[in-house]
Amino acid sequence: MKMMFQTLVDCGIELGSILGKSASDEEIIEIKDILVRYSTDVISSCVFGIQCNCLKNPDAEFRQWGRKLLYRHLETILTVSALIFPRLLSVLKVSTIDPSISKYFRNMVKETVNYREKKNITRNDFMHLLIQIKSKVKPEEGSKALEHNDLANL
Repeated sequence: MKMMFQTLVDCGIELGSILGKSASDEEIIEIKDILVRYSTDVISSCVFGIQCNCLKNPDAEFRQWGRKLLYRHLETILTVSALIFPRLLSVLKVSTIDPSISKYFRNMVKETVNYREKKNITRNDFMHLLIQIKSKVKPEEGSKALEHNDLANL
């Protein structure tokens, strides 16, 4: 978390500017919506290493997929069940995440990793830590190297 502090500060500065603009325009604001957008910006920056700018763009693609992930009632029940009875869901081969949502986030991780490795880009975020782990892990004989899907599963 310490290395991600500046990212949090940057997101906080953006939050301050949005709130400042709303205050100077004397707008009535929905604080819950603004804080959810701020949280989404922090998560997208610190975890996935992308800037989705939800504070400026409430309809950002990352936010839309995040909503799909979090607001699925049956999947929420399955997720809670997975926490309580993790082996039961694996025995039944029940997935707790919609395949299209999983595909979106897996593709995003793959594209981010590929882009950073090709351009030699580093950021102080969780994704960079995963890339470092991927590059340092040497497969043992008979095992496979870490792949993009392995990073997405972490």
